[in-house]
Amino acid sequence: MANSATPGPGPAHIMVNPPSRLQGLAPGYVQRITRTNKQGEKVAFVPTTGWEPQMVLKHVEDEGVRRAMYIATMAEDKSKVAVLDDLLMTRHQLSQLVGLPSYGHMFLGDKMVKNPENVKAFLQTLAKSQQDAVQGEMQMLQKAKRVHTKDKDAQIEAWDRDFYVRLVSAKTNTMPHGDSIAAYFSVGTTMDGLSRLFSHLYGIKFVPGSVQPGEVWHDEVQKLDVMDEKEGLIGTIYCDFYARPGKQLNAAHYTVRCSRRVDDDDEEHDIAPGMKLRDGIELAMADPGVAMIGKKGRYQLPLAVLSCGFTRPPGGSPTLLSWVEVETLFHEMGHAMHSMIGRADYHNVSGTRCPIDFVEIPSILMEHFLADPSVLGLFATHHQTGAPLPAGLLMAHQANRSTFQAIELHSQMSMAMLDQVYYSTVVGDPNFNSTASLEELQQATGLVPPVPGTAWQTGFGHLYGYGAGYYSYLFGRTVTGQIWDKVFRSSPTSRTSGERLREHVLKWGGGKDPWECLGGLLEDERLTKGDQEAMKIVGDWGAKNAHKYIVPGLVRIVVKDQPQQQQQ
Repeated sequence: MANSATPGPGPAHIMVNPPSRLQGLAPGYVQRITRTNKQGEKVAFVPTTGWEPQMVLKHVEDEGVRRAMYIATMAEDKSKVAVLDDLLMTRHQLSQLVGLPSYGHMFLGDKMVKNPENVKAFLQTLAKSQQDAVQGEMQMLQKAKRVHTKDKDAQIEAWDRDFYVRLVSAKTNTMPHGDSIAAYFSVGTTMDGLSRLFSHLYGIKFVPGSVQPGEVWHDEVQKLDVMDEKEGLIGTIYCDFYARPGKQLNAAHYTVRCSRRVDDDDEEHDIAPGMKLRDGIELAMADPGVAMIGKKGRYQLPLAVLSCGFTRPPGGSPTLLSWVEVETLFHEMGHAMHSMIGRADYHNVSGTRCPIDFVEIPSILMEHFLADPSVLGLFATHHQTGAPLPAGLLMAHQANRSTFQAIELHSQMSMAMLDQVYYSTVVGDPNFNSTASLEELQQATGLVPPVPGTAWQTGFGHLYGYGAGYYSYLFGRTVTGQIWDKVFRSSPTSRTSGERLREHVLKWGGGKDPWECLGGLLEDERLTKGDQEAMKIVGDWGAKNAHKYIVPGLVRIVVKDQPQQQQQ
């Protein structure tokens, strides 16, 4: 019996007959989803939403089943396509109202890249630099499929990628036997490591804060006071680490209250010294001559939330984190420290309230710190024995993570390119169709042929939230790679380097031109203009350092919400 998608009440399914065609999935799971139909046949019903489709595409041996699952999960829903096309057209019309060629021109005008042409040039430069690496990895997958299927002419299709990436990775796995790397990363030791790192870099540490009745929204939320060795308390971070029913599981950083200058609020002189403002901050002039991060005055203490979806094990055992989860924690803490260290005059340019292609730089930079052995030496110890993370385990883990990184990077570039197409002038064509545009892009730059009847774009949520700005993560990785090489690589825990980052980048938020921040940090006057020459320099960084790209799990990359909502 052929596989088929079955609509009906609740989630759709694909029917697999016989269930033995699901070889590769756990037998117990296959048994749970197997039913007997009216003809007395055993049929497995696999949901097309949730985690099951990914497991099928990654583990099921039968190519026909994988193909059916891919088509079912990506099937074109004309009503959803119509909604997307209407969104794109409406935004295009908005750009026309303000006299600009496209929504991309309107959105990018106040960003670092300035215009769509610069984004296109950046992505094309990066793609060209990765071309040989991508082709080499695709040849590995194609060879694996031909060996596995005993078909010398077999080609990689859209539903094959995850399966053969797993197959090849498993055969080349160099991880030593014994404890997994997660055994060296409990939540407690990781947070302690972050505190130690910030102490080295900025003279800042985390201190558990006392919680007043009604101050937090759940008993598991932990309050951390952020203490500066010179200034004292500079802010508070509420850490909501663990998954629970009804909670959003995507990792995020939220600004609850921004840092801003408050001592000059009383221009009318109608607030008495010492009077409490509604937010509880005392209004009082700073002592004469006292400078706080280069400015005189008093600043409102920022409050931020760091939310994750870690799973708490039963029985009171420590929560151990995978490498991606630790990387996520470091990334989001980069955003939180941007909020804590900022000293802006106005709340609307405080901390992470800066251009979308600048806001990710402090957070992506934190991922470089995590990958450095000297930083890991500050905290990565076995949760039971206290032994440090073995160098061999770290090296093997990093080697395995780098497998097929060029293909992963290509996926991100493809999404960024599609985002640019959808917010370009082509939307003004009366015959514009988002599915046809996607297929055209796949034909030109894709690694596998487009699959008729599918419309992947309707599941790309960031076409709304990041419209014309999805390139920013790749742009941030290029910039942070250069910052790491020039400022931190030789001495990752240097106070001098940390203060340099603090002085040129972190304290300004969106209150200073990002190109001036970047030019000052890297001591390159050419960057401060933010012109085409500056963009070319960044493009050259991308080409030069393309081999260093290691893209984290795609789930975390694409869960960012709109910057105006202050979720990072």
